[in-house]
Amino acid sequence: MIFVQELNVMQDGFRLHREQLCVMTQFIADGGRFNHESLSEHNPQRTSLIAIVEFEDGRKFIRDGLHRTTVILFARDVPCLFEEEYVIEKMTYEMYLEANIENQWYTPFDPRTEVRRSDFFDFKNEVLSRIDQDGLIDFIKLNKERYAIPKHKDHTILKYAGQLGSMWFP
Repeated sequence: MIFVQELNVMQDGFRLHREQLCVMTQFIADGGRFNHESLSEHNPQRTSLIAIVEFEDGRKFIRDGLHRTTVILFARDVPCLFEEEYVIEKMTYEMYLEANIENQWYTPFDPRTEVRRSDFFDFKNEVLSRIDQDGLIDFIKLNKERYAIPKHKDHTILKYAGQLGSMWFP
């Protein structure tokens, strides 16, 4: 089990719409869990658990699953991730700083000082369309503003839960 307040964010806010977040919130408030079973019932093509990156200094960041994690913080009686809802990925900051085309890592950034844009998929698709071209790494470096921005004080899970609360109780 991991308490949600211990986690750092890697994303600049929400990508999903209010209606989707409200459905997810109700699911958790009703006792649901974001495990393989519930994820496959919702969408059999997307069953990945919440991905938590643990860096060499022990800090943990939400790599994939910000929406689910925020909903859990907002709607679960005890704001924690159950073991069936997440996976821990051990990484180094150095691994995040460089693109790695072989491992499909196209958006390098420093999670200590930057966050990924909430919707970077147009950029990722453009990278994929150039995958066999020379200069791909340079293209990624020259277009960093399309997928990452500087981190600021509002990039916290608690701030995002507050935003979710204002959606739920307008």
